[in-house]
Amino acid sequence: MNSSTICTVSSSCIDIAQFLKQPLYQITSWVQLAIVLVILVSIFTLIRRWLVHKITIHGNLMILVFNLVFLYCLNAVFCGASIIRYKILFYFYSSNCDLRTPAWLAFVLTAPPYLYLAANPGIHFFIMAERCRATLFARHYENEGFRFGWICSAISWAFAFSFILYIILTDLSADGFSQPLGVVSLTSRNNAQGIIYLHYALLLLLIVTSIGDFWVKIMNQKQLNRSAKYGNYSVSKNYQMRENLLTIRLILPLDISYAIFFGIFLLIGLAIRFYRLQMSKGDYVAIYNSAITLLLLHSAVTLVIYNKYFKFASPKRKIIRVKPLKELTEDYFKQLQNQWK
Repeated sequence: MNSSTICTVSSSCIDIAQFLKQPLYQITSWVQLAIVLVILVSIFTLIRRWLVHKITIHGNLMILVFNLVFLYCLNAVFCGASIIRYKILFYFYSSNCDLRTPAWLAFVLTAPPYLYLAANPGIHFFIMAERCRATLFARHYENEGFRFGWICSAISWAFAFSFILYIILTDLSADGFSQPLGVVSLTSRNNAQGIIYLHYALLLLLIVTSIGDFWVKIMNQKQLNRSAKYGNYSVSKNYQMRENLLTIRLILPLDISYAIFFGIFLLIGLAIRFYRLQMSKGDYVAIYNSAITLLLLHSAVTLVIYNKYFKFASPKRKIIRVKPLKELTEDYFKQLQNQWK
């Protein structure tokens, strides 16, 4: 081991020790653990309510929402695992270098948050696109299959995994990943600019999604008003338009709030990158890590709202069984016979 490598190892050991001792990280980590717990409990409650009181929505929308919930779960589990690991190491370490993370484990623990960042805006966009299709083809959309939902899910995950592959390949070419890491960050000089450009593109996608949500809301409300005014009533069309309005009223505030939270997250990231040379790596990652709390908080709020929606809608949901014509005829004649007795 040459002198340069020894200096790098010593520096990484000091960085991780300073990072874990920072008051900002100590406070943020406990807050994030609490949010992760809320997310996991909310997902468990949501699944239980869905199994007990299923709400009828189109299969395409269900597939996309399932992907979104799974993404929240994946991000929360690995974020919580990373925090718990550091908490355990911090209380039992004997040397600063014991706090370092093997390169393979760093990729495993930090890849899901990057998956979340890359896939989440895309899934939100496709939910909006699915509601646009349901608006344009409202009369017969309820009879369409689930191909659109599966294709959109595949595109979102393919893009997210391609982004992860790009980060891993660019990181492996850097010298710092040939040994255990101190402060874990997959951002390096080889991929930092590409990650920044991607964040801008995702923010633009979120803005487009919010605008699309507004369009769906306005168009469905106009069609419902036109149908009521001119008496051009269609059961399937009106059912689909009301489902569109109900869905948009649920997801529109969430899409707008995520765009705002993600925008604040980007602004914090830009600010600390501007002053990066004036701060240690531990300070940089601590501030960046605290900004991620905003995205975790949005996931928790989204799942709580989903649970409130299920709690509100499930007791009022009534399943009406329309009997076959033969059974209706038999019941009719039985009533006639009872009347003549």
